[in-house]
Amino acid sequence: MPEPARAHVKGAHGTLVVDPDRDIVYWGLEQIGWIAFSQQLTQSAIIPGDPALSRGNLHGADLLRRPGQLPLVVAADNVEGHVYLSDTGFSRVTTLGLPEGGPYADGRGFAPTDAAFTRPGEVYVTDGYGKAYFMPLTTEPLAYTGTFLGGKSISQTPHGITHDRADDSLLVAARPEAQIRRWSRTGQKWLEVLGLPSGSTVCDVDLWGDYALAPCLDGPDNTPGPIYILNLKRPAIVSILRPKEDLGYRDAQHIHDACWYLRGEGVDREVYVLFTNWNPGGVGALKLVNLRSETPPR
Repeated sequence: MPEPARAHVKGAHGTLVVDPDRDIVYWGLEQIGWIAFSQQLTQSAIIPGDPALSRGNLHGADLLRRPGQLPLVVAADNVEGHVYLSDTGFSRVTTLGLPEGGPYADGRGFAPTDAAFTRPGEVYVTDGYGKAYFMPLTTEPLAYTGTFLGGKSISQTPHGITHDRADDSLLVAARPEAQIRRWSRTGQKWLEVLGLPSGSTVCDVDLWGDYALAPCLDGPDNTPGPIYILNLKRPAIVSILRPKEDLGYRDAQHIHDACWYLRGEGVDREVYVLFTNWNPGGVGALKLVNLRSETPPR
């Protein structure tokens, strides 16, 4: 951990995104901004970017790869009530605040928790800590379209949002309901609800082939937060990672975010699950040590 960031780690309440082309992992840390982990996770540095990124909290984010260019990153700041768009230089950031009209006509109640690219030019943001709507945005310019979906009748806290390219759907993590809800972006309707064990306060989803990571603040009966691995085609929970109980991560009481981190190909493939924990905050890495030769493509 970079030395200037150490004093802020305990309060961490952020997200991870991976740039696979450059083998860099970015972690959003409140009051610091983006920290980059490189050299196979052995080096770290605070990215000196736009000051806006260090004023609030980079709670949820997504990265869009672009051939021949730096990737784009969209991030939701639940503290400032902002959405940020930039490339991974992070020096020039476009900021968008409270939506206008609709359920936000009163000018209050916007605390976005996650964002996801669906295609070049389009992003969806979920207002998990505010009025619980999720909504599409354009990126050029960064602007709301005026469409608001969901609301508290769907989930009291739609904490995370993820695009599934396999069927052009959105996976919404309904945290207190222990559900992952699939929304058809093109059909504009709910397709299915994936239920997790009762009490599993799911925060987000990250995809690799047919497999999804579903990190949770808490498990059933207020047990330390698990990371479920789901096979979305079956669908079923095929593995449960318990960083605190099984693997000795003392501070991993509540898992806030998790992502796949892959290196190499074929028999040289290395598979990691990276995660952030909250209250107390932190970041960790788990490595799969019995990887089979076949890996799920996407």
